[in-house]
Amino acid sequence: MAPIGTFGWDMDPLSRLGTWVRHHRRPPWVFKDLTGSFAELDRVSQRVQLLEGVWALRQAEAASRRLAGLVPSIPCSPRALEAWIGQYRPGAIICANVLGQIKPLAHKIVELAFKPRDPWVMDPDLADPLQEALDAWVAKVVRAVLAVLCKSGATLHLLHDRGVVHEYADVSLGDWTDPWTKQIRTREKILGVSDPMPDIDVLQELAPRPCIEKKRWIWPLGPGQIHIVEAVSMGQPVTLKAAPGAE
Repeated sequence: MAPIGTFGWDMDPLSRLGTWVRHHRRPPWVFKDLTGSFAELDRVSQRVQLLEGVWALRQAEAASRRLAGLVPSIPCSPRALEAWIGQYRPGAIICANVLGQIKPLAHKIVELAFKPRDPWVMDPDLADPLQEALDAWVAKVVRAVLAVLCKSGATLHLLHDRGVVHEYADVSLGDWTDPWTKQIRTREKILGVSDPMPDIDVLQELAPRPCIEKKRWIWPLGPGQIHIVEAVSMGQPVTLKAAPGAE
């Protein structure tokens, strides 16, 4: 149970309602996008649908290519999170089920903008420029959020999806290994997996903070959908004291 003085942060009003239903608590709440990025992704995704100068839809494939070219320029600016931390200076920050949801939410925003059309390349043997651009953009957004958290003086507790196995497979985890895919133990020769945080090593991004605890476990969410959950706790930044007489 979070102590008195705890703030919640989620742009979805239902999150605060869920907190009240489960815990009978109504903590102060910040209804903002902590990444500062999704509104612009939505605006650009909507804009590429229309041909300039005429009231007509651009073909889905052309709109997808155009969006792929614009995605890298969409800024990630978690200034609201940085300002809030600077104002309240929390002693501990719990970032639960946030980092692993940035990529699925980005996909949902894009798909809603294209609806009922499909923005993705469906042939698995062909490259998907939009998917590649979004993966790189999501990694940039996650790193920006982690950088803000790392600069805070708070102890950090992070919980997120590290990966998803899309198979009816018997999988287990060995000892902690990075990248996380090497930790999977299975008899399957080919395993379909997805990475919610492409090419992100959370411990490396939060260095030189000391790692207090780290753990991964398997959470079967449904048929053919096995989540690998990661939890890490990072201590406060280490500051080296100068030796007596040193300048």
